[in-house]
Amino acid sequence: CFLQLWKQDSQAVESWLRILSKVPESVLWLLDFSLGGDLDFSKRMLRRAAIAKGLDPSRLIFSPVVTASNSTIYNPQHVRRSGLAHLFLDSFRYGMGSTALNVLWSGTPILTLPAKVTRSRMAASFLAGSGLSELIAHNVSHYEDIAIRLGNEPDLLLRLRKKVESARWSAGGLFDDRG
Repeated sequence: CFLQLWKQDSQAVESWLRILSKVPESVLWLLDFSLGGDLDFSKRMLRRAAIAKGLDPSRLIFSPVVTASNSTIYNPQHVRRSGLAHLFLDSFRYGMGSTALNVLWSGTPILTLPAKVTRSRMAASFLAGSGLSELIAHNVSHYEDIAIRLGNEPDLLLRLRKKVESARWSAGGLFDDRG
């Protein structure tokens, strides 16, 4: 999840840790926005939460933020890095917006759980518009089931990734600029 730490709600983090515990060899890859202070505290709290669940805290990977060289949303380095992930897990309360577009452009599937507030439904809208509704969960349990299945079935994840890449170029799809 490449969202800022303040956008990551406790319910989603708990869910991610349960997923991590059921998908051996997986990691949770987060962005490191810390400059000291409260954000370093948040990283420590996430690591403590992992330990409390019996997880090795080294499975939480914090990568530095890649800043754009100009003021546009598109950042080629961030998009390339997004493509290295196998599956993006969206937060529940404050979901991905422009990050979702970058991730989908990279060809990486996003799993989302839309809530009642608009800011949590953007990724679901992008996925539905791209013909990827199977990545929109109905509840927390469904979200975890999908993530665990994709994490433990690499062939299924590969087929889904190909579908994301194909949807990127399809007529009428999310990135179709022909109208």
